[in-house]
Amino acid sequence: MVGDRIVGVGNARWSASVVIDARDMIVAPGFIDSHIHSELAILEPSGMEASTRQGVTTHIVGQDGFGFAPADVATLRFMTTYLSGIYGRPVPFGPGGIGSFLLTFDRQTTVNVATLIPHGCVRMMVAGNAPGALSTDALRMACELVEQGMAQGALGVSTGLDYVPSMYASTEELVAFGRVVSQYGGVYVSHIRYAAGAVSALKEAIEVGRRAGVPVHVSHLYGDSHAESNELLALVDSALLRGIDITFDTYPYAYPSTILATALPGWAFEGDLDAIRNRLLDKEVRARLRTSIDLGQSLWSEARIAGFLDAPYQFALGKDVLTAASGAGLDPVDLACELLLTHDFAVTLVWKRRDEQESLDDLGRFLCHQVHMLCSDGIFSPGIVHPRGYGAFARYLGRQPREGLMRLEDAVRHATLSPARRFHLRDRGLIAAGMVADLVVFDPMTFSDRADDNTGTRVADGVKDVLVGGTAVLRGGIPTGERPARSILRDERARDVTHDGQFGESSPATRGLR
Repeated sequence: MVGDRIVGVGNARWSASVVIDARDMIVAPGFIDSHIHSELAILEPSGMEASTRQGVTTHIVGQDGFGFAPADVATLRFMTTYLSGIYGRPVPFGPGGIGSFLLTFDRQTTVNVATLIPHGCVRMMVAGNAPGALSTDALRMACELVEQGMAQGALGVSTGLDYVPSMYASTEELVAFGRVVSQYGGVYVSHIRYAAGAVSALKEAIEVGRRAGVPVHVSHLYGDSHAESNELLALVDSALLRGIDITFDTYPYAYPSTILATALPGWAFEGDLDAIRNRLLDKEVRARLRTSIDLGQSLWSEARIAGFLDAPYQFALGKDVLTAASGAGLDPVDLACELLLTHDFAVTLVWKRRDEQESLDDLGRFLCHQVHMLCSDGIFSPGIVHPRGYGAFARYLGRQPREGLMRLEDAVRHATLSPARRFHLRDRGLIAAGMVADLVVFDPMTFSDRADDNTGTRVADGVKDVLVGGTAVLRGGIPTGERPARSILRDERARDVTHDGQFGESSPATRGLR
């Protein structure tokens, strides 16, 4: 290596000032986490050890239609609070665009950062947190914001169609966003409308790709049943045969995690933060919630309350809402509302673990599919978290090949070359001359996840060395303290784009539209 680049590969006699002994080890390109929520954790003093210990050298953030850029003051305030169960606080970002957001990470982290444009941020800037179709002017201004973000280096746009305000978008709106992204060679990435049914939701994403002429990438695709899994995979295969450019990511766990807010219907979260708080306090609203919510659905009976809870609510940690409420003699709707209010929305859910053997066949078909790529969907908020952020790559690249579920070389491809090609990271994903020297050295026999439901933050074993841009961030299994990682732009010429203005309480692009 010279600088941050690989200059040669093979058995030729090379001279070097530093030599890494990789005998009996696997040397692979640095792994790319194609879906993760690390925007705050990655800047903490301890760095991103959860990822580094798994050989991950690049994060793609701005997922699920939410994030911190582009954002004006009001949008940033809302996202900071609404998403605090996922990200924690405080938030180090100010109002601004994609360019200034990415600069926050450059040379400040142990993991490279690339970003998508969150659809929810854009929609909130032009229409607030309100349901209904965007006006012609609002849609035009939203597309202009997407165009600015793409010009500043974003990889594409993401949607979170089970979260406000993305859930209010029509298919027509999504197609309009997709057409802008397509003009820049980007990708339409979607957390589809799972709550409305994954099969119909996947059909919508495929339709967006077909009409907009944009590549489609579906976030954490997985079926809730064997029949649904069959339908979803058949839809993917059919789309590929029809020439639709579609891919998806999935993590190697058969149970998810999200924020407690999703247990309540979207209408409960319309408007600004004060409007939402007042609504959750209202006795009549709570009565309406009791009659409109199916308390038997998995959000209430199969998902455990996670995160960090203050007294007197610590009794609820680790229990599903129904069980926690029953044990405390409370109504489950009241408990959910009180948890959200007293913790200012910073409460998460982690589903109960499914029988692994029972779910292996279905999950395995997604994880091994030709257009699948690996992700962690990692959440790094305080308290109890899903173990996927600390173990997804170790489980997929360590345990699964050892158990004969897939070949190691295929697992490596799903974590390197596949996401690099999907997101046009042209100088990553391979070990070859001219590529960036993001490298991982790991022991295939000991590479394993240690995080579980009780110790979700235990880091993985088996990775010996990790280089980011040719600089070691892990040597002999010990963090070096170096922070050489870069912000990755879809087009490096975007570093020359200077029109990344600051957005005020109501940005120039959105004034008069609220």
